Amino acid sequence: VRDKINGPVYNGPNGSVAAGAPGNPLGARWIDLGNGIGIHALADDSQLSTVGGPGCLRVSNRDAEDLFDILSIGSRVIVHAGAAAPAGPETPGTAAP
Repeated sequence: VRDKINGPVYNGPNGSVAAGAPGNPLGARWIDLGNGIGIHALADDSQLSTVGGPGCLRVSNRDAEDLFDILSIGSRVIVHAGAAAPAGPETPGTAAP
């Protein structure tokens, strides 16, 4: 974790959206993992099943709050595919056919 922002401002291709403003796709928390990748909540949890932007790891508002409190600057975060992901040569523990 490189940085944690409570009340992030969204800066996108169509301009900025203030922290807490309707339409801010980052929700109330942003956890910067570096290299343009971050964990964030959504303004509306019903959007979790929709496709997000590149580098976004979207979680529910409650999960974002919990992760924000649990993780500290310097924490190591490992992201891996869940059990439902198709196995392939890029998935640890599997072999290419």
